[in-house]
Amino acid sequence: MSTTTSSGDGVDRIVGAWRHERPDLDVTPLAVLSRVSRLARRLDLARGEAFAEQDLEGWEFDVLSALRRAGVPYELSPGQLVAETLVTSGTMTNRVDRLTARGFVERHPSATDRRGVIVRLTGLGLQTVDAALEALLAHESGILTGLDDSERATLVDLLRRVLCTVGWREPPYGIRAVLSADGGATWDLDGMAVIRDDLPSKNLGYPCTLAEPGGSLFTVYYGEDGEGVTTIQSTRWRLP
Repeated sequence: MSTTTSSGDGVDRIVGAWRHERPDLDVTPLAVLSRVSRLARRLDLARGEAFAEQDLEGWEFDVLSALRRAGVPYELSPGQLVAETLVTSGTMTNRVDRLTARGFVERHPSATDRRGVIVRLTGLGLQTVDAALEALLAHESGILTGLDDSERATLVDLLRRVLCTVGWREPPYGIRAVLSADGGATWDLDGMAVIRDDLPSKNLGYPCTLAEPGGSLFTVYYGEDGEGVTTIQSTRWRLP
């Protein structure tokens, strides 16, 4: 059985103050979501600590884990990686280049497309992502130390219900699209991207889209380059 505290926390003090100042309002959402926000910040720190133990950046883990989850032989097309990690094709090319230089992934010719390539985990990449996942789970388990198994299961169910209420869906979410890297002359039909505008911390933050002759669309948005620097980027795409 887990233990509870009767002394409250910082959120209780904030909520109590608002309840006193604005008794006309129901401040219950603050009591719930302020704690979610604080836990999210703590989780970000835990992720950083776990990945640092393996000399990994968060984006490196995202790419390696996408390949790991794909199962043997741990490979995906660049387009599939774009859809899994919600970055632009240009950013993904840069990231694959850097992961290749570190010996974590390799490019191989596609068996189904003579012009295409697939990205595959190396033995070192497999070992590194597995170790990073184990470290991450250890850190996350530490965050949940105060809950027993039954309480964790209850929390999972409650959070799932909240996410379903606000419209969370498993990938793919948003608009499925195929991208062009050469101004619309050719299209990456093997890779499927997902265009969405509700993740400013990922890419496609605050997009502006113009329809072009021929049915393609041109989107300009804030995004992160391979170095994690926020830049103005653009993507030409169309519906598949």
